[in-house]
Amino acid sequence: MFNFPKDFYSDVRIEHNYSSYIRIKDGRLEEIKESTNTGAFIRLFDGEKWYYTSTTDLKSIDKELANLASFATPNPDINNHPVVLKFQKNNGKIGISGCIGETDINELYKKAEQNLEYQIDYPVEPTKNLESHTKIDICKISNREFYGKIENILKELSRLHPNYIVSNKVYLRQSDYSMENELGMDLSYSDKYILSSLFMKEKNLQKTITHTFLHFLEI
Repeated sequence: MFNFPKDFYSDVRIEHNYSSYIRIKDGRLEEIKESTNTGAFIRLFDGEKWYYTSTTDLKSIDKELANLASFATPNPDINNHPVVLKFQKNNGKIGISGCIGETDINELYKKAEQNLEYQIDYPVEPTKNLESHTKIDICKISNREFYGKIENILKELSRLHPNYIVSNKVYLRQSDYSMENELGMDLSYSDKYILSSLFMKEKNLQKTITHTFLHFLEI
């Protein structure tokens, strides 16, 4: 739980993504890479303005919250502000807006609020006194096992289809998301999965003919 500044509305969204990437060329493991990305998006509202920041240092989140609060004006009645009340309940409706490229975030919120007029049903109150933690733990495989299974699959494809060569990519990914706010919301979601796409090309053909194989890992 974070130290949310008093007399403000604030929330924190955290995303952690791990990916193990295998590139396959001509039926062989050509390249193996691993990457990890972690970040937090932090916002604070004082009744007049929104203040935003982001960080890749999760240990600094409380410091970032305090820093945002130093630029804002305390509002002891913030929980009764119309904007905050709409977070808690929109009469079962939702307003959505989006953009491509740079934009004014306040303008997006304004458009989303206007779009509530379309009366899109959304009978959920997601932001107040709600705790939910979901972990999908079906894909239980280590990196070593993952690489070994890919090698075995390539060998089996080569045995079954000796006139074809296999290429493209396979990913092992783990994604963790969480969000907390000062109204008592505490949500998290974690999932680990394999994303695969293999192309098979007949060796003797001048023109490429490919087929995409998905869901080929039974693990």
